[in-house]
Amino acid sequence: MAAVLKKSQTPLAKQGNQTDGGPQLGKGDEANGKEEAAKLKRANEYLQAGKRDLALPLLVEIFNSKKARLGPDHADTLASMNQLGVVHWQLGQLDKSVPLFERLLKIREGKLGRDHPDTLHSVANLGVNYKDAGKLKEAIALLEEAHRAAQKTPQFNWVINPLLDAYDRAGENAKLADLLLKVLPGARKELPKDSPQLAGLLAQIGMALLKQKKWAEAEPLLRECLAIREKTQPDAWTTFNAQSMLGGVLLGQKKYADAEPLLLKGYQGMKKQQKTIPPLGQPRLAEAAERLVQLYEALGKKDEAARWTKELEAIKAAQKKTEKTR
Repeated sequence: MAAVLKKSQTPLAKQGNQTDGGPQLGKGDEANGKEEAAKLKRANEYLQAGKRDLALPLLVEIFNSKKARLGPDHADTLASMNQLGVVHWQLGQLDKSVPLFERLLKIREGKLGRDHPDTLHSVANLGVNYKDAGKLKEAIALLEEAHRAAQKTPQFNWVINPLLDAYDRAGENAKLADLLLKVLPGARKELPKDSPQLAGLLAQIGMALLKQKKWAEAEPLLRECLAIREKTQPDAWTTFNAQSMLGGVLLGQKKYADAEPLLLKGYQGMKKQQKTIPPLGQPRLAEAAERLVQLYEALGKKDEAARWTKELEAIKAAQKKTEKTR
């Protein structure tokens, strides 16, 4: 699914309150603290250079040192735990990041309460991790909680993109469309009227409405999307996908004569540009072929329906084979 506004941020490495009335530092603690600071500086240099694998062992050492020196629920220890969880997540090590964020949320909620910004920060981070781990029900509950908090605390505005992604993955098309429609007025103010970003947002809403069979609601949004893309990106696969989706909403309204050329041109264009379609967009080609099957079945053209059924089966078989080789 394309990004709606800016690219979703990673879970924030916010450090939280560093002076929570913890134990005072003695001489030995000062030395340990300086050693931790030196390691953190090196770790951050690695992170800025994109060398997360080199930063990770340093962050593990820092976390274990702070936990032993300050205690497991000191603010500095929790900040270190959060940063360690973020890097595990960035490296795709969800088996390690998820337990860290679960522990962090439990500790912060116990110390600070559920509505404290640091706790809500952990709610959002755990939600992102659950989403990426495929625990969509749990992820949506946490991300919705963080999104509600964004109404009072703008620092959580970034949560909207992972929440939209979670809705999309879970097939929550009604919630997806409702949230996107709330985003649309602000996007119209911020983005040029013929921008690809606006077209992408219109396409997302149109697709969500299409999946709910809300043909009439989807039609004007997809027409606007297609007009932008034909003007700015006439040969892009996304433009042909917009044609197919618009044909789909016309098909749903039984406007077969208007739907047919859009469905044919949309499929043929995507087929020609298939190598440019990213993995997440590959299902769109099968959807375009399936709409043609539905069109010719509705028109009673059995031979055409059979031909497109074979085409659809071939596409699905090829995509299944590709997925196995990844």
